[in-house]
Amino acid sequence: MEKNGGYEDFVNSLSEKFTLPKDIKDVEQIKDPVISKKRLENFIEWANTVSNNDRRKSNLVNSINENNNLEITIPELSVSITQVNKDDDALDIDFLDESNPSIYMIVDANGTNHYELSDNRKWITAINNSNVTYDVCDDIYGEYGWTEFDSYDEEFYLKEGDFRIPDDMVGYGTNYSDDPQTLYCVQEVYFWEKDININGGKFRFKKGDKEHLITLLIASYKPSLLKRIKEGLR
Repeated sequence: MEKNGGYEDFVNSLSEKFTLPKDIKDVEQIKDPVISKKRLENFIEWANTVSNNDRRKSNLVNSINENNNLEITIPELSVSITQVNKDDDALDIDFLDESNPSIYMIVDANGTNHYELSDNRKWITAINNSNVTYDVCDDIYGEYGWTEFDSYDEEFYLKEGDFRIPDDMVGYGTNYSDDPQTLYCVQEVYFWEKDININGGKFRFKKGDKEHLITLLIASYKPSLLKRIKEGLR
């Protein structure tokens, strides 16, 4: 069988190098990003610039300065997830001589699920941590909720030799397990496609605004950061 791109190619193609956080078992163990002086300065400069842009819909600086609190409500957003499983005993493939080969199943869910989370900390985790473990996915979206897509594609790869296994050669043996080991899932939240409610007004973020959205989300539950932002805005 000819090598034509498989599991290792998939890992190498990720935009960010992924290291499996084996010690992270739930969302609460993922810390907020550090808001450095430079990051805060970048945010304030950005906020002053976009507040004069009618395409953003509302004046962000006014929304922040005219209120004592910062209330941010993120609407139902699309989430696309690619899941990678190591599934050693699920396949019965005639041409393989090994009895227990390392088989990897890549499941691609094409953004058909939509979520509305009430906890901004969970949105930060979803937006800022594109690669997370199965347990963290469960913690964000609810147990098994993140796997309930209308449609998805499955591809199987043999890690040794990096071979893709053709669909007509994939079968399930008698030892098939319904709970394969999930190595990780790669998630993308399309936050730039809908307006986000900030202190009662609609505001439109762009795709490159992720860092600033996360800074605002942190400020929505950290009064000390909100105070620093207000002091810097004109």
